[in-house]
Amino acid sequence: MLLHIPEVLTRDELAHIRQALETAEWTDGRETVGVQGAKVKRNEQLPDASPLKAELGRMVSAALERNPLFFAAALPLKTLPPRELSAGLAEIVKYGVIVDAEFFAWLEQNIEALRALEAQALAHAIRRSCEIKAEIVAEDERERGRRALLNLGHTFGHALEAIGNYERWLHGEAIAVGIVLAARTSLSLGWLDAAGCERIERLLERAGLPTRASGVDPDAVLRGMRGDKKADQAGLNLILIEALGNAVVTRAPAEAALRAVLVEQLA
Repeated sequence: MLLHIPEVLTRDELAHIRQALETAEWTDGRETVGVQGAKVKRNEQLPDASPLKAELGRMVSAALERNPLFFAAALPLKTLPPRELSAGLAEIVKYGVIVDAEFFAWLEQNIEALRALEAQALAHAIRRSCEIKAEIVAEDERERGRRALLNLGHTFGHALEAIGNYERWLHGEAIAVGIVLAARTSLSLGWLDAAGCERIERLLERAGLPTRASGVDPDAVLRGMRGDKKADQAGLNLILIEALGNAVVTRAPAEAALRAVLVEQLA
């Protein structure tokens, strides 16, 4: 298990914790705990009285008083190639599409700042994404209803990943195409309007993501979707979009309707 010291602590707090980690030495009763920089590698739960646990508990509690939501380390994002960073942005865009039109509009205004790794923009995007996911998961821990919204684009995307032998697209890239396919399907049903569909596609493009998958056999995608783990005996469920910020879990439309969308988008 790796314990990471969250970088949202102040510089002084980080220095204090790091000093405690580097100078402390203890055992958990079975093996000596090894310390390397600001990470602690261990196999067993440390006893409550361990020096590290006491120090971390005090510092993390103090930080939580300032920000009770979560800790997230943004610094490692700077080590990612641009393509990997864009792939991660697909999931952030997803949160705006499914439940928060205001957040989606904020992303439209700040997508370039996110790609440039501007700290303030990253902090807001990460925070809001975590808030949305936490709210949905807390409401539906066993994924019997609303939690399925988090799978927007994934049924299409998983099929594409398999067709591409998990090499042609990164996961986030396949999901981006899947989100567009869900939007286009929603448009064909008369749910999402053309303007909303265009905004989704445009934002994903500006995030550096693909929105089409040329040269893919639509029937292969349909076969992959039928085998999706979320399909049941009654058929396939999809996450479709009634409006920006309002996605729904619904039965997939007739296969002919799905195929028509796939033919158009995969040409």
